[in-house]
Amino acid sequence: HPELYALLRLRPGYLPELERYFRALDARALDGKERAEGERPALPEALQPFAGRDDLRRLLCLCDEDDARFDALTPLDVRSYITLTRRSTPQAEAPAVLTARLAFEPELVPVPAGPFLMGTSKEQAAALKKKYDWAEKFEYFDREHPQHTVTLPAFEIGKYPVTNAEYAEFVKATGYAAPQHWRNGALPEDLADHPVVNVSWRDALAYVTWLREVTGQPYRLPTEAEWEKAARGSEGRLWPWGDAWQPERGNLKPNGPGETTPVGQYSPAGGDSPYGCADMAGNVWEWCSSLYKPYPYRGDDGRENLEEGDVRVLRGGSWYDDNPAYARCAYRAWDRPDYGDDNYGFRVARGSL
Repeated sequence: HPELYALLRLRPGYLPELERYFRALDARALDGKERAEGERPALPEALQPFAGRDDLRRLLCLCDEDDARFDALTPLDVRSYITLTRRSTPQAEAPAVLTARLAFEPELVPVPAGPFLMGTSKEQAAALKKKYDWAEKFEYFDREHPQHTVTLPAFEIGKYPVTNAEYAEFVKATGYAAPQHWRNGALPEDLADHPVVNVSWRDALAYVTWLREVTGQPYRLPTEAEWEKAARGSEGRLWPWGDAWQPERGNLKPNGPGETTPVGQYSPAGGDSPYGCADMAGNVWEWCSSLYKPYPYRGDDGRENLEEGDVRVLRGGSWYDDNPAYARCAYRAWDRPDYGDDNYGFRVARGSL
């Protein structure tokens, strides 16, 4: 299955997802349930061309022993298998993956239209300071007042931050300068499925502009409000998974490895948002389109003007940070649009503003 292999080189985490899908189908068949299209387990768009391959299903469901299954492994665990396969297999040009989108397009999840709570109330801030030692003297809550309701139209947002492999397609196609951590300007294969870092807001904007032009789809950077809704849902969660800090669900110090991790690495531990977005608490800070301006948020007050050169919003915290307050869905950071760092990345959005 060379097309699947080509896809797994970019995103090893797809292999456990495909196996879980096939095993769920087999379980439904054993239970005598209908395999109606509407009742099938969810499958990422990039994997849908493989959903009907019974030979692949039989292969991935052949054994039930723990050491013969991929469905419980993290992307980091799976990558070793992909690396060994690549080293032991004659290198041939892989055929193009026939999907509804180009193979290098970031995977998206839908966020429905409607209202959500943006920011942090003074009561919430006081409760956090009372509950957590690390929040007691945290003065940045003031940036998040007042908490207010924002209503957004439906949009799509990246399930993961943009990876080095995805960004490499842009660099290759345009001749754009590679991030400084790429040795000799080449994609570091061991970091292919890690978030791209050392990118400024202007670099991220250049990437989504290219992606929009090459696909004909309305790709862009998410607004600050879109990012926050995608992270916390409509009910105003403090972290993507809920209102209690759980260090095993995000890549931050001191529990994290002290560097970026493959996208989706913390999904099996329950780190995803209500809409299925991964890595929204830790891993890398993510650029938003928005200028940093005081609340309440308004999309028509000039803060979404892409021509302005003032500071832009970053969200989500990173592997470098050691305070869970930074990883809260409502936390607001900012930096100059021409500055990049080894813990700065981004994810894409799609749809009209």
